[in-house]
Amino acid sequence: MSRAKKFAKGAILFAFAALFVFLLFVPLPQTVGAAAEEEDVVWQDGTRETLSYSEAFSMLAGAEGGDVLLESEGRTGRVAQGEAFAAVNAALSDGELAMLLIVGSSSFSRLGRAALFLEHGSTVYYAGEAFRYTGSRVERSASEAARRVVLSDGSLPAGYLASVGASELVLTAAAEFSAADLVGSRVTSARAVLPYLAEGEAVYLRTAGGTRLLAALPLLTSLEVAPCAYADRGALVPCGSLVSLTLPFAGSALHFGSETEGMFAWLFLTKSYDVPETLKSVKITGGSLIAHCFYACPDIEEIDVCGLDPAQISPLAFRDALGLLTLHTPRADVVLPAEGFESHIAPCGCTVYTRRGKS
Repeated sequence: MSRAKKFAKGAILFAFAALFVFLLFVPLPQTVGAAAEEEDVVWQDGTRETLSYSEAFSMLAGAEGGDVLLESEGRTGRVAQGEAFAAVNAALSDGELAMLLIVGSSSFSRLGRAALFLEHGSTVYYAGEAFRYTGSRVERSASEAARRVVLSDGSLPAGYLASVGASELVLTAAAEFSAADLVGSRVTSARAVLPYLAEGEAVYLRTAGGTRLLAALPLLTSLEVAPCAYADRGALVPCGSLVSLTLPFAGSALHFGSETEGMFAWLFLTKSYDVPETLKSVKITGGSLIAHCFYACPDIEEIDVCGLDPAQISPLAFRDALGLLTLHTPRADVVLPAEGFESHIAPCGCTVYTRRGKS
């Protein structure tokens, strides 16, 4: 079993174990004729059914909006809970600190409280310290494992996402987030509110000067960065397994301020350049390529810069791509990293260089 599957299985087991502990303090009702608790369910096909609490609980699948979700034999059912339930469910989903501090759900039905706990009990809300939803309110918690981490305010301790085994990350407007938070983690999905954006498995920050790439999820093998104006130094450091990468520019921006910022490896720069050995294919769709742009990238085999202005490509841009096998470029007078390349003109008008004996 892979580490990712182990983390996912562990998070699921944690959620159900925590729900079991919660239910120790919320005993099942005694079924005594008309006094028994009943739940009115509307199934996805429109049929309605009245279930006992114990029957409904055995089908519990979580909460969505103002409803408790049930699942049975491939069917999804809803038990309406009302606007107050929807507001608490939204607060627990979004993780806004001000709302979390006033969350209370003791007035809900036992099925409603159990659904909220199943949905959010494996979530940690971090705001200088860890908080969890207990089934009635949000309280401080010593967090050892979490499926989801909501960064409600401030920053995370170093290595926090990795230490709790989180697979989901939520960023609020008050979060202080960087690529370093994802290093070593198993996060596979992210959600964010402005000024943060989570798009295409990457996280961005909307600023007055334009959208900025902050980070990408760590387990990706392929990534296409959305159009943006800037990229943080080391934004892709968490991505140690990348095989293919498409970027709107090489380095830090379409227009950068220093030679270092114009290097492709800027995206993998911490104390040193750490471009993953797995990265084999790179496509750049805009900006300019400086001399020695691909320094510290000896394992890249394929580079495609079709569509760039030839005048914005230095003849020495590819000189250091020592493992290069194929180059697609609109400039025909580039210096290649080795001898033994042959070339042809592509239908787009670019020159395609291929190392002899390689395809």
